[in-house]
Order: sequence, then structure tokens, then C-alpha cells
Amino acid sequence: MNTDQPNKLKVVFWWNIPCKAMLPIFAELSKFEDMEIKVVTASGLSQGRKSLHWKIPDMANATLEILEEGNWQERAQAILEENTDATHVLSNYQRHKKLVHVLQTATAMGLPVAAMSEAPCNMSTGIKRWLKALYLQAVLPRVLSKRIAAVQKVFCLSGNRLEAMRRIGWPVEKIIPFGYFLSPPPIENTFLRSRTPDQPLHLLCTGFVEEFKGSGLLVRALHLLHQQGLPFSCTITGSGSYLPSLERYIKQHKLEQQVTLPGILPYEEFNALKKKAHVLIAPGYEEPWGIRINEALQEGMPVICSDRLGAADIVQASQAGLTFRSGDYGELACCIRQLVLKPELLAGLSQHALDFAPRLHPQVTAAYLRAHLQPQANSDPSKLYLPWGL
Repeated sequence: MNTDQPNKLKVVFWWNIPCKAMLPIFAELSKFEDMEIKVVTASGLSQGRKSLHWKIPDMANATLEILEEGNWQERAQAILEENTDATHVLSNYQRHKKLVHVLQTATAMGLPVAAMSEAPCNMSTGIKRWLKALYLQAVLPRVLSKRIAAVQKVFCLSGNRLEAMRRIGWPVEKIIPFGYFLSPPPIENTFLRSRTPDQPLHLLCTGFVEEFKGSGLLVRALHLLHQQGLPFSCTITGSGSYLPSLERYIKQHKLEQQVTLPGILPYEEFNALKKKAHVLIAPGYEEPWGIRINEALQEGMPVICSDRLGAADIVQASQAGLTFRSGDYGELACCIRQLVLKPELLAGLSQHALDFAPRLHPQVTAAYLRAHLQPQANSDPSKLYLPWGL
């Protein structure tokens, strides 16, 4: 890194992929005159991510480097040696081969190291869920104990899920709540959502179609509403291993007119679909965050989500949606029913989303991150002000 200005706070962020919900924050950090930012990712964007319309944003004054296969160990070593005066912040310190190697090398060199990590969560089903629970309780804390001891602090990317971090061995004084934050959407996508009493409620559920994402839970809730004769339509986009089960349920319960499964859509079609939707449904059983919730709120779209999603924090703080108990499709149906029966509620929630959106801007969260990267920062969780929090 440039050493012409010794008073600059220099940070190298080591990330697994060029994450669209983190790179904008790093770019905003680089705009501070007292910051010098380098971002290194272990790989580029996968085809799966690209199909979901991910792309690398403008990095402002930050530099971005992707570790190429083949000589990645030598290049990682060189980056560490070139940046001995920087703090090194690593994601995925638990199991990613490249990032674990960087963590171990950096600590062996005596470099200051911090982490950014999602709180552990159990997204498995069946016997795998039981085995994962056992692993999280009995094995992972032992695996991580030396790494946790070597790291100065951890930014929890699951908001206030501090207890889950504590259970795997993180001292509470090292944990700083954080999350994922996106660049603002195009202005034409940002508007007040409303509907007249004679309009059906248009619901949207996006992302990978996997069992833990809760799309099966959603269609069960919609079946209840259909039995009650309530007017709605729902589009579930994406693809995944749970799609055949979803198709069978929809056909069996005669929901073809109400629920559509268009698969992965081109950007233009997906964007048009979002503009027509009234409410985003995020019914996952358990997820570390859920950046589709940020996208919806920033566009003025109310959200109904499970209380076991990290981003439920911002739904509750914004008062721009409703949350339901994870796995309870009856409670999910009740949330949707409220919006069907009370058209005026939609506009109120949408206005809350628009009012709250500036607090989700990467510029705001970058300032928070900058404050807690300072060597003298106070990380007492009870004294933290979360710009996006309650």
C-alpha cells in the first residue's frame, strides 16, 4: 500500500467472493481521506451469482484483486508482506481454504487481524439438521478456539445474533453487530407501493428454490388464503432442488392461477416484475441475513419475513413489514391476510421503507465500520449505536 501518508488507516479486506452487498461499503470507506483500502477476493463471481444479476460495482478509491488459482499462496504471502502496516479483515475464517491460510499466515507474522462473519445457523433438514446442530455445539468451538484468540474483533454479519457467536466461543466484547448493505437502486425502481381494494395483492418471493428458503412454507400459507377466497397472486422466481416439490404442491392444491414459477428471469423481466409487486416474502427457516430484504426496503417494497433471518432486524427497525415465527405457515398466512384485507396498510408500510432506506446506504454503514476499525474503538455491544437498528 502507499505509505506516503503514515496517518492513514490502512485496511485489507480478504473476502471469499466479490460480494455485491459488501463491495459498495468498501468503496465508500475508500472515499474517506484517512482510509486506504484494498480488497482481495478468493475467487470471482460464479455463474450462479451472475444469473442472479450480481456484478462488480465501481470501487471508487479502493483496489480490488482476485486471487488466481495456481499461485494464490505466493500472491497472498506477497500481499501480506506488502501490507504489514495494515489491519487485515477476513471473511469466512472458519473453513475457506484460502482465507484460513491467510489468517494463519497473518497471525504468524504478528499482523493485526479482524474478522467479518455470519453467525452460525443451521439450514439443514432431516438427520443432517441434527448432525449440524451437534457439530455447531461440540466441534466448531474447538476448531475455532485458536483462531478466535488470534483475532482482535469480529463484525457479525447477521446483525444482533450475538448469542450464536458467543456459543461458538467468541467473547462478547469482541463481537460488533453488522450486516450486508447494498448500493441504492435506480431511482425509477423506488416508489410508494399502494393498491386499491379491488386489486389483488401481488406477492414476490425471490432467490434459490431450496427447502431451507421456505418456499414450501409459503405455498402452504397461500393454500390457506385460497381456501378462504382471498384475492392474491404470487410469483416465486429462481431455481433449485426444491422446485419439483413446489410444482407438485401447486398442482395438487390447484394453485396454478394464483402462483407462478417462471424460473430465473433476465434482468429486464425481473426488474419489471419487482415494479409490479406489492410485497416481498422472505419465508426462510433460518438464514444469516437475506440481502433481498435490503433491496425491497430500498425500493419502497414492504417485507414479510421469518424472524430467524438476520435481516429481520431491519424489517422490525424500519416498521416497513411484518415478521412471523420461523416455520409457522399459519402465522405467515395471517401476515399476508392483513395486507389483503387492509389495502391502506400497504402504503403505510411502503412509506416507512422509503423513510428508512437512507439508513441502509453503504455510506452510512461505512462510517460505522470505519469507527470500529479504529485501534481505540470501544466495542462494548451495549454502547453501540446501529444506524440501521432500533
